[in-house]
Amino acid sequence: MDGGRRAPVNKWAIAVAVAVALGFLYVVRLAVLPFLVAGAIAYVADPLVRRIAAAGGLARGAAAGIVFLGVTAVLGGFVAWTYLALEQEIAQAFADVPELLHKFLAQMFGAEEFTLLGKHYQATALAQQMADTLFGRVSEPRQWIDAAVLGFAGITAVILVLVLIYYFLAAGPALAEGALWLVPPEYREEVAEVAARIDPMLRRYLGGLFVIVAFATVASWLAIALLLRLPFASLLALLTGMLELVPVVGPMLSAGIVGLLSLEQHGFWAVIAFAAYVTLFRLAIDRILGPIVLGHAAAIHPTVVIFAFLAGWMFIGVAGVIIAVPVAASVKIVLDYYYSHPMRARPR
Repeated sequence: MDGGRRAPVNKWAIAVAVAVALGFLYVVRLAVLPFLVAGAIAYVADPLVRRIAAAGGLARGAAAGIVFLGVTAVLGGFVAWTYLALEQEIAQAFADVPELLHKFLAQMFGAEEFTLLGKHYQATALAQQMADTLFGRVSEPRQWIDAAVLGFAGITAVILVLVLIYYFLAAGPALAEGALWLVPPEYREEVAEVAARIDPMLRRYLGGLFVIVAFATVASWLAIALLLRLPFASLLALLTGMLELVPVVGPMLSAGIVGLLSLEQHGFWAVIAFAAYVTLFRLAIDRILGPIVLGHAAAIHPTVVIFAFLAGWMFIGVAGVIIAVPVAASVKIVLDYYYSHPMRARPR
């Protein structure tokens, strides 16, 4: 036996290692989201770091620091704008919930009093009961403690994301080389070739998502405020933009919320204006902007997207929703690479 040589790594051993890694990922799924958000931002900004370093003759860390300051300024400005734009609308929305529910129930059932599933209801009482169920326990001490814990966790998560963004920007290439080092040497060339195919798709997809969210927020605000003339236009626009991150289901949910509020505010005539809004909005994103900024590399059938979305949600929650489409598209690229090679002749 030659002690200076090792045996090739069995592919079944690799499969077991991947399964163990996925199991570990499931166990620590609550800790994944900050790393995922920071990694996505740093991944999209990485070309800018490279250009600044090359143009100024700077070290990677210095260029990363410049880009980090820019990213922090953009994120801080967005948070400040969101707070100033939505502070009054959120407070007003909480105050108007009982009245909005009352008007919606009265219009849906055509009267103040109605019978549903054999039970008699009054719209005013039912709306107040629903509002109390949603917000009535906020004044309890336990709720205040939970809110304080949640606020502390949120602040900690934000700080962690900012720290991770800088580390990912500064050490991006080293981290990529470290990940490739985990692959057995006999498979590294093949893995590097597949990764080179996935990289442009993933970078374009993530960058395109930022563009689509920004466009959806601005376009929906113009339509909601000027065409549909609904209250809480800024809040609904931001919600619409954020829900674009959730494939298929997110746009359906945002359209349903805007549609119900249109019906509640203006009656059934608003269905025509709402239909025009949804049609133009989806055409602009799905048929024009989406193909331009995302390209066709991540083009996957909607049924596959829905399955990936649900599987990702069940596996690691919100993080799974965010990575559902990129993972599905990456699997598609891996299979395309593997099946494009001719089969090896089996030894006789």
